[in-house]
Amino acid sequence: MWRDDMKRRLHELRHLFFMFNKGNITLRSKLLAYLLFMSLTAFGILILVLATSGAIFNFEHQVRQVLEIKANQTAASVQDVMDIMTGYGDNMARNLSHQIEYQLEEHGLKTVEGLDNQPEILLDIQKDFFAELNTTLKVTRSSGTYATLNATINTEAPHAEKYRSGVYLRLANVGHHVQLDPDIFYFRGIPDIAREKGLELHNRWNLEFDIDAFPEFTECFQAKQKSGFWTDSRRIQDSWEKAMFYHAPLYGSQGEFYGVCGVELSDLYMKLSYPVVETEFGPAMTVMAPLEKGQLEIGKGLVGGSIASWNDRHLSLVENNNSELAYYQDGVDSYLGIEKPVSIAGKDEQNWKVVVLIPHRIYMERVSEHRARLILSVFLFILCMGTMSLIISRKFVHPIVKGLEFIQTQKDYSTFSTGISELDVLIRFLESQPHAEQLSDRGLPEDIEELLVRFSDGIKTLSAAEYHVFHFYLEGHSVSQIPELAFISMSTVKKHNRNIYTKLGISSNDELLLLIDLFRRCGRIEELHRQE
Repeated sequence: MWRDDMKRRLHELRHLFFMFNKGNITLRSKLLAYLLFMSLTAFGILILVLATSGAIFNFEHQVRQVLEIKANQTAASVQDVMDIMTGYGDNMARNLSHQIEYQLEEHGLKTVEGLDNQPEILLDIQKDFFAELNTTLKVTRSSGTYATLNATINTEAPHAEKYRSGVYLRLANVGHHVQLDPDIFYFRGIPDIAREKGLELHNRWNLEFDIDAFPEFTECFQAKQKSGFWTDSRRIQDSWEKAMFYHAPLYGSQGEFYGVCGVELSDLYMKLSYPVVETEFGPAMTVMAPLEKGQLEIGKGLVGGSIASWNDRHLSLVENNNSELAYYQDGVDSYLGIEKPVSIAGKDEQNWKVVVLIPHRIYMERVSEHRARLILSVFLFILCMGTMSLIISRKFVHPIVKGLEFIQTQKDYSTFSTGISELDVLIRFLESQPHAEQLSDRGLPEDIEELLVRFSDGIKTLSAAEYHVFHFYLEGHSVSQIPELAFISMSTVKKHNRNIYTKLGISSNDELLLLIDLFRRCGRIEELHRQE
């Protein structure tokens, strides 16, 4: 793209130069064009120096803007997901608590422990569970829903004390979009319901929950936890997946603990919902995890799509007051990122963050590529402007030198044109006069008279040192003779020459000598003398 743009600009410059050479151009116009290209060349050199030193083109600020937008969008989305799942989890807990209490009253049972060894009643309750869990799974964007009772089908079974009856549904096709008719796996529960509903049993299906894999169940039972809360991420039992769980306790109207229900947010859901996003500075990855004592505990949170394999590693936040970005290291790689807070139920004491990260190595590679392209573009710009300045300089000086030779030789050049309007008018005028005749004031064309007056007025603006150098030109001396005559260095002469050219509105020594000769031919050389 940038190469095409450069070709287009070169084409425009060639067209501009063609138009510049077409027809007669005034001295002033060519001088302005020359100064313009020289100024652009100087500006390009300045930009090149600043770009090479890194003083301009602040890529860190640009990547911060990119990550800031991405982080704000992702944090808002994650917060929305967590709030929706939390709200539906609490609503599901209220509905299931009412249904359990109704079933207990319907069967004349005073406590939930009375459901032990009651498979028929447990089946009825699980059917109620399924209806609520299935609805919640369809309207939320969770990867699973579950509900478990503080009761078991068979208290005589081995290790019966750690098993609890309940239903666990998991999505077969996890995604962040709401699915009206998703494919569902039956992960836990009495299989009669799966057969009745036409559901496929999960390949890791079990009849009941192992509460050793749900330690929060025991914590809710013992501590009488009344409000819902999110867990840290952990491995789902009998699965290779990790997930965070929102546990909502189930309580009766009299405060009796019935069990726990909730929603599952798996790492697969996170990866599909928040994939790696390619930016001009590298792949942006999303992490949701607590920031504890300067450590981003990835093992306790969830990771979106990633080009790294973090597993249970943590990222250390490195203090860098000179950077607009957060800087993280994990002992293997380093990352640049932007972090945003996220509120998670039950995690008030932890500082949970949504962080968007870019690998530092890839970021530096991309920045180097950007800077190289910019420096190359500026270099080509300088080359083009310098070339145009050189060409215009030659086109500008050469006609003046030829015009001076025409006047000095006094030959017939009736068909000759320098391409500079002022010189062409002067030559035509000189050719119209007898060679032996001195030019009169009244015979001068208006353009030439204006040029002489402007030159004469400029003489008055010269400093004493500048006029001292100028006077040597009046006497017919060359530039190389002036240092010895004026007892100054050549560099000083050149400096005075530049000031003289600027104040007299000319651009070269040839043009200066041409105008002095013109004053002499017009008998007005005294106008160039002044008392010092």
